[in-house]
Amino acid sequence: MLKYTLIAITLLALALLASCDPHASSSSMDNDRLAFSATLDEQASIGAASAQVTLEPAASAEGTLALTLHAGQLSGTKALIGSVEYDARQFHLAGGLPAELTSDDALLLCVDKPAEGRVYFGWVLANYDTKPGLSGDIELCTLRFASGAAEVVKVTAKAPQGGDNHFTLEGSSDPDTNIPTLTWLEANAGDGDDNGEVNISDITPLGASFGKTPSPTLPADSQARDADYDKNGEVNISDMTPLGRNLGTILTGFVILSGPTAGSLTEQLRFARTTMFPGVLNAASGELTWVWTGPAITSDTFFQVQPYDATGALGQASDNTVQLIFNNPIPVITGIDAVTFDEAPTWFDNVGTDYTILLTELSVDAIAGNAENMPGVVEQLQLKGMVTTDQDPAPIDGSENLVWYISEGAGMASVSNAPGTKGLLSFHWKDAQNNDVHGDRGRVVVEAQIPGNFNNKKSIAFVLMSIDSLVLELTAGGGGPLAVNAGQTVPLKATGTFDFDNVANGNEYNADLTSFVNWAALVDPAGTSYSINTNAGVLDTTGATSGAQIRVTCEFPRTDNVTLFDDEKRVSNFLEVNIN
Repeated sequence: MLKYTLIAITLLALALLASCDPHASSSSMDNDRLAFSATLDEQASIGAASAQVTLEPAASAEGTLALTLHAGQLSGTKALIGSVEYDARQFHLAGGLPAELTSDDALLLCVDKPAEGRVYFGWVLANYDTKPGLSGDIELCTLRFASGAAEVVKVTAKAPQGGDNHFTLEGSSDPDTNIPTLTWLEANAGDGDDNGEVNISDITPLGASFGKTPSPTLPADSQARDADYDKNGEVNISDMTPLGRNLGTILTGFVILSGPTAGSLTEQLRFARTTMFPGVLNAASGELTWVWTGPAITSDTFFQVQPYDATGALGQASDNTVQLIFNNPIPVITGIDAVTFDEAPTWFDNVGTDYTILLTELSVDAIAGNAENMPGVVEQLQLKGMVTTDQDPAPIDGSENLVWYISEGAGMASVSNAPGTKGLLSFHWKDAQNNDVHGDRGRVVVEAQIPGNFNNKKSIAFVLMSIDSLVLELTAGGGGPLAVNAGQTVPLKATGTFDFDNVANGNEYNADLTSFVNWAALVDPAGTSYSINTNAGVLDTTGATSGAQIRVTCEFPRTDNVTLFDDEKRVSNFLEVNIN
């Protein structure tokens, strides 16, 4: 005969009241048994669709009423979850006995809740997943009740606390953003189904894994790990104790506490457990790992985590606090800008991390203090670095605290590192012997660097050019003359060839100048209609007279002469458009 294991746990102190009459007759107690009933929770039970639970009279000691909890009509039943209801104003539970059964080992947990007038019971076959279940009738246990109400202390749902529910907090912060991340394992001993509540039905996952040794790596053992309520590395009878001890615990969510010291923590925020569940469920270990990412810290900060229940009351906090160190971010150069243009320069390349700006004599001369072709006059641009600064009281200035240098090109150009003029780019017309030179022609690459960090830098390139030739053509190519029907729209294109060094050595640069040359047109005979977009080079011949000729011209730049080496010259070209 194998005995089912009975663990009887009373959450509140039970005492016989003075009003209990120890000499009450057994016949009167037999009549009182009609005030007791048993209910089966079919949804929480396993294989109990046809099962019924009843209370049968049993041999009673004087002054008590003994009732045997009987389960009948079982058919492949593996778990029975339910309760025995009684009038707690008249009776109290005085004890219980296990029943002797001729079957495989099983687990039985009975918990008295006098505030509710119920004795909750849970019965489950050990390792039921490998067994066919029981059929027929069984006796679960015998309960003894005595007359007189128990002293009832109302117990509300509570957050996890006590030695069964300790947990350790871990934390880190991103060194670049100072965003904190906290991680911890959920501690709610007895919550085998991970629903946030510990109730009598949590005996079921314990029964499924009984006798197993949980593994942190094997998914097959994840359920065993989750049912190891006392965390001793084995699922056995000792896990019934924390299950019963924590019955009624509800974990609603977590409070994040923070402060400048471990002794000055205050609540930062609360988040409900259901908002993140079950995304952090570790399927391999069967445990819940919580991960919280918060707003960036601005100074060294201590953190602690504490669970709370449905009423908002706090449970047991993490065993420790973690200190996250504020990392003063390293300044990062995000770009360089020229800040003294009267008119915005043209960008040949503004994609990526380095930029190239086209400079003509006109765009340089437009800067206050610069002049065209004056011997000894230095033409200058003030550059400024755009910096993502640190957060200390003295952030890096965008230009004064950077290191400036020219990394390539234009030997007669220079950039200043002197206090007050840092980042001032100069184009020189004279060399050291006061000879006219054109060393500033071509591409100049200026770089700014964070002091002491050569890799933390940005560059900007300027191309100071003279036009060597200008070609006017159709978008698809070709220089004309062009015959079109009246009303036809003609897109045009201008290409400039720039000479960097006044030497025909291939060191030339071809660029599409369509959008920044000045477009115009003349018509013969006068009076015929047409229109031209002066900035985009689009000719519209709507209204033009058959046989008319339109001469389209473009000039570079739009507003003034350019320097072709030391000679002033307006560069232009034209295209004949004949109207059919």
